Amino acid sequence: MSTKQQLQLSQSSDMKKNDNNKTYIWIKLHNGQFIPDGNDTSKAVRGRKRGAPTSYNGSSGNDDEVWGWSPGYYSLISDSNTKDNVISSTAKTDEDQDDNNIAIAQQYQITLLNNQEQTSNNTHIISQQITNELLSNGSIVLANSWEEYDFIHRLQTSSGDGESDDESYNYDEESSDSGEEENVKKSLHHLIEEEVLDSPPSNLIELTHLHEPSVVHALRYRYANTSSSSGEGEGNMANNIYTDTGPILLAVNPFKHDKSGRLYGNDTVDRYRSYGEKSWLKERGVRNSTSASSEEKETRGMDVDIHEEETSLPPHVYAVADRTFRTMMTRLHPPTDVSSSASSRVAPQLSTQDGKSFQQQQVKINQSVLVSGESGAGKTVTTKLLMSYLSKLSEKKSTTSNSSQGNDNSSKEETTMSIEKRVLESNPIMESFGNARTIRNDNSSRFGKYIEMKFISGSSSKSIDEKDQSTVPGATLVGASIETYLLEKVRLVHQSPGERNYHIFYELFSMKYDNDNSVQGTDTNTNQQMVEKLGLLKYDMEDFRLINTSDTYDRRDGVLDSDTFNDMKQAMTIMGFKSTEIHSVFQVTTALLHASNLSFERIGEVECALEQDNAHLDYVVDLLGITKEGLNSALCYYEITIGGTGRKGGETHKRVLSMEQCEKGVEALIKATYGSLFNYLVKRINASVAGDVGKDSAGSKVSRARRGTEKEASIGILVS
Repeated sequence: MSTKQQLQLSQSSDMKKNDNNKTYIWIKLHNGQFIPDGNDTSKAVRGRKRGAPTSYNGSSGNDDEVWGWSPGYYSLISDSNTKDNVISSTAKTDEDQDDNNIAIAQQYQITLLNNQEQTSNNTHIISQQITNELLSNGSIVLANSWEEYDFIHRLQTSSGDGESDDESYNYDEESSDSGEEENVKKSLHHLIEEEVLDSPPSNLIELTHLHEPSVVHALRYRYANTSSSSGEGEGNMANNIYTDTGPILLAVNPFKHDKSGRLYGNDTVDRYRSYGEKSWLKERGVRNSTSASSEEKETRGMDVDIHEEETSLPPHVYAVADRTFRTMMTRLHPPTDVSSSASSRVAPQLSTQDGKSFQQQQVKINQSVLVSGESGAGKTVTTKLLMSYLSKLSEKKSTTSNSSQGNDNSSKEETTMSIEKRVLESNPIMESFGNARTIRNDNSSRFGKYIEMKFISGSSSKSIDEKDQSTVPGATLVGASIETYLLEKVRLVHQSPGERNYHIFYELFSMKYDNDNSVQGTDTNTNQQMVEKLGLLKYDMEDFRLINTSDTYDRRDGVLDSDTFNDMKQAMTIMGFKSTEIHSVFQVTTALLHASNLSFERIGEVECALEQDNAHLDYVVDLLGITKEGLNSALCYYEITIGGTGRKGGETHKRVLSMEQCEKGVEALIKATYGSLFNYLVKRINASVAGDVGKDSAGSKVSRARRGTEKEASIGILVS
């Protein structure tokens, strides 16, 4: 039923009963004001600030003004004396006098509930025609049942006539003797408190009205109203930062760490993994070996425990990862495999919607997860959580499976564990060289990436539930690959105020400022020798143009560059980087710092050359392993070849570049060099996490799955 039809039905009810004729709504604001006639709407929308309000109770007009929506209600009034107060529509037509009289007789009072200080601007009396226009163009949208309860009991608002809004919305039985009234009640069931909902659902598709204000309000309410209970269910979560919308998970970035471990700890991982196993086996028709069905218990005369079945867990990023993993497992282990390994009772043959069995239809095996959001939304952390959970699923399976086979396979287990650890340890390297501080986020990924985690079907293992003695088929993580795109190279030569360049440039200075001896057994002398070799001993961050343009050198999230630098070095060691490779990476990175300080001097009217007295020039050529003459020729001159093919048979002419062009050439050199360094790191990481590879009888490299009977599958994570 459309909103216009609901309005017409509500009119019939409200004409009979004026006391309880409020319909709660969301009202769109323009520059903090409600504009019934729609004047200056486009200009107001263009000038409105982005972002959701930070306060919940609606007491701050500024917050709601930024948001652009206000809670409120409209009610039907039938007073011809208010004709002078009616706001006429901007679209005037030559309607009959009878129609005008009807429009005047049916007027609506719209009341805003967001700003109690400006009471004069909170009430508007408008005609039915304008009300219909506002409903049709989306300037007014209906509120959900839980929001009506929230408006009344939490915002503590009062109606314009002084009566409390803390009233019942049940319709009188005395006035419901007609069939028309019953139809109105059914169509406006969201106004009747037969079953009061005082909080939003965890899945927003359960909302009757799904629109912008209801989505934002639900997310804000769930985050602000978190139970402090330590028991099971949503109260066990640190904050309700996750909300489902069908298969889509919405995450609110809390900008704080999970110090208690209740949100991402091992216990939480086990809960979602155990629930995922049970749900997956149940969907395949396999019964839990530790429980019997209700019918069987009734047959045996046993009491049925209504609390035996675990209720569904609250929304979580682990739930998304587990659902993706189980879907992949459906193809790796068809229902017949699951039935034979998990239970002695085989369920009836499962079939798809077109009537074909899983064996007859090729079920899609590979899965993908899209992580999307604006800067600061939490994409980087979410990606790491997805990878961590998927790795732990494989780790648990491989550990259990290998331990059951005895000590002969201990080396095999160590190899599998090392692959999983290397996959996770790629994150610190990518963050140091690909993340930076922005206005809204201190660890923002400035590149897109696609991570593919590769699995093969593994042997069965015992369920994580100690009470469940059944076995569950597994999947083993055997490798991964990373593809990157759209690295933000412009950040290398320009940063806005309050932003930083890539983390690695600041982390290098931690060797000079920090004397941490705990990582890799390095001592102060080793760090100082490295600092001196890199040419950083005599300089500070403020001395390099590459990082001093924004006058911002630290992070606001409390993370120290020295800590992330140590994590990055440790990760490179785990990934198999040799010490010479690590030093070479640091040398190239530091050379770019020095290159940003290169200067030129004029030679004649147009020609220019590198200033030989610039101390940074010596560090650039030494760290990059090039000559001064070669660098000067590349930056200050260019060649044009006329005729021939390439350099053969043609005539080459050398041309000079202006000083401005030379300076732009330095910027281009920095961008190109850093881009190549970043690509090298990605290739090096991919080589380390490529997976378990062996050789066949002919000596050719083949994957582990091709050498045996295992099936291959992959889960891709696209971060945009």
